[in-house]
Amino acid sequence: MASTKSADEFFKETRLWQGELAKLRKIPTQLPLEETIKWFAPAHTCDGAISFAILCFWVLVTATGCDGRIYVRDAVTDGDTFYLAPSAYAGDDDPVLQSWVSYSLTRSACQLEIGGDNPARVSTYDCELIARQHLLETWQESRDNGMGHTDDYLDTLLSVRDADFLEAYTVHYLGREGWREPTAINIEAFRDWRRVHLRGHIPTTRIIGSWGFRRASPP
Repeated sequence: MASTKSADEFFKETRLWQGELAKLRKIPTQLPLEETIKWFAPAHTCDGAISFAILCFWVLVTATGCDGRIYVRDAVTDGDTFYLAPSAYAGDDDPVLQSWVSYSLTRSACQLEIGGDNPARVSTYDCELIARQHLLETWQESRDNGMGHTDDYLDTLLSVRDADFLEAYTVHYLGREGWREPTAINIEAFRDWRRVHLRGHIPTTRIIGSWGFRRASPP
């Protein structure tokens, strides 16, 4: 792909995840960054310097080669790069799978933006909430297309969102030690609601891919 192409042309020629990529491209617009083409792929710069954390989200889509080092601790894979699973490419006609692809891309992009030596270990309320929001937006779009798709968990989560309890749901079912949670969340009201609407509910998380460490570039 020629480096002279614009970012708009680059994304237009990408066949899969047009909706998900459009959502991800909105993230840098909240920052003082300029979208451009660097090294044959979209990048975001500030005063000419590449913002690597934002640039990393393209690695999520291209899934270029990793060095094979896999580290697992507490059932979580360590890494500084997220690689989409091959099933993400083959399942573009599966709305449930693509909804979880949207979730995986959004959460991973958020983790990479926060950064650190091991972004795979990053866990924040904001990352989880925004990923669940994108998950539901993608699923809602597939339902609005009138194809009659159903999924027990995603349909239940839509009802949670429509009742204005997605924030409380995220804290109650998915919260982790160290999260900085908004004080305005009405947990008590959610507990009353879930006793009626979420009896026996088990939260679901599907990560369509895995973390690993990128091969270091030769000097």
